Amino acid sequence: MDKIGFIGLGNMGRPLAERLIKKYKLYAYDLEKTNLQYFTDKGAIACSSPSEVASKVNEVFLCLPTSAIVETVINGDKGLAISAKRGSYIIDMTTGEPEITRKISDKLKEKNINFLDAPVSGGPKGAHQGNIAIMVGGTESQFVKIKPIMDDISSNIFYAGKIGSGHSIKAGNNLLNLICRMATFEVISLLVKDGVDPKKAVEIIQKKLW
Repeated sequence: MDKIGFIGLGNMGRPLAERLIKKYKLYAYDLEKTNLQYFTDKGAIACSSPSEVASKVNEVFLCLPTSAIVETVINGDKGLAISAKRGSYIIDMTTGEPEITRKISDKLKEKNINFLDAPVSGGPKGAHQGNIAIMVGGTESQFVKIKPIMDDISSNIFYAGKIGSGHSIKAGNNLLNLICRMATFEVISLLVKDGVDPKKAVEIIQKKLW
């Protein structure tokens, strides 16, 4: 059985890692011990640090709260960069910041370590169902190399372009979502002012008559 590393087993990371553990021997790390226990009960190997994860595998997936945390996990004390093998891959599925992502990538290139951003859209439900959207930033050759593993996570994988492009598109997607929500609130407000029952307005608009 092939080996995969996974760091960050929270609300979003858990269903992503669950897709991988069906096919791969999972080497896992998370600050929350109960998250680790959930996966060791399924056969995963718990590691004591990101560095230990990197020493065991050639591909490590990250799903963390922020890019700042990603940077610490990679370059900090007991970080991935300490023991990651030359030619290995780190795939960041965090909803992150493009500029930090590019800075991390530049630093890892010096050690011949591949870094890709691969944020997701679709929530835990999409991850569980295996149809979550994954937007991948990196070189085309890096994408081709890592895509077979991503195929085991989801059927909806998109090559976004150069490093950081996945995070850029995810940020754009989030902005569009926010704009749509704000526009919806404004429309409902206008309808209520015109005497329409708000529950009726929401019920009918949710049917996407437009």
